[in-house]
Amino acid sequence: MEQQLAHLTAQMAALKSSSGVTNTSLVELYYCVTIPLMITIHAGCLAYEMGVQIESCGARFA
Repeated sequence: MEQQLAHLTAQMAALKSSSGVTNTSLVELYYCVTIPLMITIHAGCLAYEMGVQIESCGARFA
């Protein structure tokens, strides 16, 4: 029984050390996807606001 516990403990340690690379990779992938998405959304909102402002100024001076 003690031998099995030692073996399971060694397996758990191996899994924990290998999962760090996976978690790091997922975090990097998350940031590589979300940052361009946020920039695109921000640019779209700015373009929309500029269009609304130009329309409202054009209506006043027309």
